[in-house]
Amino acid sequence: MKCISYFDYSQIGLVNDSNVLKIKLNALFPGLRYTNIPFDLIYADLSSKTFKTIAKQNIHNNSMLLIEGIYQNKGRTAQWSTIKNLKEVTVSMDLYYCGIVFFRREQAKEHFKIRI
Repeated sequence: MKCISYFDYSQIGLVNDSNVLKIKLNALFPGLRYTNIPFDLIYADLSSKTFKTIAKQNIHNNSMLLIEGIYQNKGRTAQWSTIKNLKEVTVSMDLYYCGIVFFRREQAKEHFKIRI
């Protein structure tokens, strides 16, 4: 959640439209919007369906995708591998418990593994 204030995100996309998460986020960050695209931050939790592509209209150059549980099971690990290899993805960070992806066109493609 610190990334919301650090990057000054206001457009949040939730892959599973969780009212519980929206209530928690709105308590900490009033003024967040969840329906306008492109999104600044897209969050996919453990119950999210796997996806193999990211719609270009949903992201912009400074968007971030956060995927929870990238090593939860083989399917999630395969999804993580597919996403970090997409041509739109420039920076991916493997934090073991979650994965973070950025789409900055001006940056060289890099992958980081950080154990926290």
